[in-house]
Amino acid sequence: MEWLAGDPQRREALEPVLERLGRGEAVTWIRQRLGRRSLAQGTLPDGTPCFLKLYLSNPKHPWRDAWKRRLHLSTPEREWRTAMRLRAAGVRVPEPWAHVRLDTGQDVLVTEWIEGHPLDAALRTTPTERHALLHQVGELVRELHAAGFAHRDLHRENVLIAEGVPWLIDLQAVTRLATPRLQLRDLGHLDHSLRRTLSFPDRVRLRAAALALERPFDERARQQLRAVGRASLSRARRHARSRAARSLRPGRRARRFEVAGGTGLIDRELDAAAVESALSAEPARDDGLELAVFPGGPGDLWRGSAARRAWEAAHALEASDIPHIRPRAFVEWRRLGWPVRSALVMDREARAALPAEDALDAETTLWIQLHESGFRTPGLEGAPPQVFALADGAAAAVADLTRVQFAGRLTNTERRESFHALQHRWQASGIGEQALHRAQQRYSRRLPLSIEALRRDALRERVRKR
Repeated sequence: MEWLAGDPQRREALEPVLERLGRGEAVTWIRQRLGRRSLAQGTLPDGTPCFLKLYLSNPKHPWRDAWKRRLHLSTPEREWRTAMRLRAAGVRVPEPWAHVRLDTGQDVLVTEWIEGHPLDAALRTTPTERHALLHQVGELVRELHAAGFAHRDLHRENVLIAEGVPWLIDLQAVTRLATPRLQLRDLGHLDHSLRRTLSFPDRVRLRAAALALERPFDERARQQLRAVGRASLSRARRHARSRAARSLRPGRRARRFEVAGGTGLIDRELDAAAVESALSAEPARDDGLELAVFPGGPGDLWRGSAARRAWEAAHALEASDIPHIRPRAFVEWRRLGWPVRSALVMDREARAALPAEDALDAETTLWIQLHESGFRTPGLEGAPPQVFALADGAAAAVADLTRVQFAGRLTNTERRESFHALQHRWQASGIGEQALHRAQQRYSRRLPLSIEALRRDALRERVRKR
């Protein structure tokens, strides 16, 4: 065992813990993944708990890791130096105790143990306590940035709340705050990670506390808050794109399977026999599933079958918190590499008969979410989505997943044309002018369609065509 850095007075107490860690004994594993970092809790002889982060060597890049160690740029060394600098700057992070290299060649970083809860769990409390905690978290992030550092992996799991006080953990990606863009990136990541936990006003409170903005907000303060919102939305789009790409590979949620001569992916919670039953199209089936079969087309050779595209789009919708029918499996039948036929197995949802104005409000909310998150919906405007009755009210959900394309960002022209097509369908269905005007106002408040922006889009399109 090689002692690389740390307090010599702690060495005698830490050595027995590290020796047991090397043997995999007498530690409580928090996370242990093959080929990745492992996290554990150890106990010193006097009963004091400590946190152990075990860095696993990468067999794919041994020379790169060797040079990083030679140049003192390895991940554990950088995290040790970062923790020491942040502690010296007064930022609340766990105290680093030691950096040790085991006889196996693996590096271990030992820090004090913080007994707390992740931020999202701690925020489930009364409004008064939640607002006070958000202010403290914002102050902690502001102190980090004022010290000249950016976290670069700031999300709800990396903020621990111990006895009502927030702490920053997982410092391996921390870097110098070279540009204001890194500050916005931190705040956008944190805001995005709390989108399902906090209401929009609470997220604004957190943004304001992190930026030291006081109410009432002037125009400059509003611009700063909106900049964080744009960074959060950009993070959401990257997350949706990543989730969509990963959905086409076997993983924790889906596995590969073969059925009726075709291959595809199936939800791990679903039995393959249920898919076989759905493909048989038995009229007496009562398994809560419905089947959609699609013929192959010339373009499917390079863009994928319709079922594959629908499966991918559904995962992008889920990552964007947009209601949709959940797909449970997709199957492709290929001939010489070309998908000649595909099928999508989905949950069968109960449809609800709602008043026209309630359905209009639900659909307006859906299209705001789709356009804001960067989804194109070619032809979906003319086919009304199904309206579901949920526990907390009515919501419109995307039912035809094959008509949804994740673009990441829509131009003002695309949004205007899509919303106008939607309005034409509403008018044809007999919706009153007052309700239509209210829906347009809701959409414009969230996603303004300015004449100047439309002209810029038209000019860009003309330049592109030249």
